[in-house]
Formats: sequence, C-alpha cells, structure tokens
Amino acid sequence: MSHSPALLAAIGKLPDGHSPLAAYKLLRKHKLPLDQPPPLFPYLSQAANQRLALGHKSGWICSICGKVCSPATGTIDHHIPRSKGGSNAAGNLRWAHKSCNQKKADSLPEEVQLDLALTRAALTQTYHRQAPARPQVITLEIKLQITVTADGAVSIAPPAAGIVAT
Repeated sequence: MSHSPALLAAIGKLPDGHSPLAAYKLLRKHKLPLDQPPPLFPYLSQAANQRLALGHKSGWICSICGKVCSPATGTIDHHIPRSKGGSNAAGNLRWAHKSCNQKKADSLPEEVQLDLALTRAALTQTYHRQAPARPQVITLEIKLQITVTADGAVSIAPPAAGIVAT
C-alpha cells in the first residue's frame, strides 16, 4: 500500500528513538484513513508498530469503554484471553485503555458483560440518553419487643404487625 510522499517524508524527519506518541501525532496530522494501515516506523519496535497499527485501525477508540484512547493510555487487549485459549492472531486483538484491559483481566467478554458490537455501534451513532430515574425511597419502621430477664438472657421478638411501610 502506498502512502503519501508527505507522510513518508515526515516519517523520515522523525528523530532516532522517537516515541509511539510522536508517530501517533504524525498519523493524525496527515489524516491517514482508518482503513489504510500506517507505514512502519523504523525506530519503533515491531510490538510498538503493531500497537500503533491496531490503535489506528480502531480509530483510537477503546473497544471496552468506547472512549478515545491514545498510545500513551492504550494497549492491546486479547478479546479471548490467551489463558482461555485465545491467540495472538489479528482477529483476536483489540485496542483498549490499559485501565480497561486490567479490569477485564483474563475474563471472557461475556463474563464481564462486554458487548463489543454495541460498543462499535455506539461509535457510529449518537444516543440521546435520558437522565437516570430517581431511585424510589422506601422507609421501613421495624418494631421489636426486647426482653431482658433477671439472669441476663435477652430475647427479641417482633410483635404481630411489626413492619410498617411508609
């Protein structure tokens, strides 16, 4: 896949040992389409280039919470954890906040009720959220009959109609 000469020239001007964040800013500045994989950055490791490509492909959106996630706060999440038979195949890798990925830990998406399809749909649509309903408050008055005998024994018994809801 060919990239614009301006983007390739800008990559060539990056200093040795540049950070993934510098690469991210360059991709954003040159508005590389999300369906076009980014070029390899020669001074980034293979893993850093892979993270950059995955983040770019996802639109820099966390697959767990649906919020923007830059290289500084993002990481690769295994949709099906490796501990549960998941692989490092591209189809099993997702972009996620480091904190979201830590909360997910080695759980399956169903175990933590993640619905990645809904998350992706939420990114393409605007939802009009209603304010949460005010919780209903119930006050309970409980009457108990407590008896203490001369020898110190305590007995607690509710009267016949001991609970009154208001």
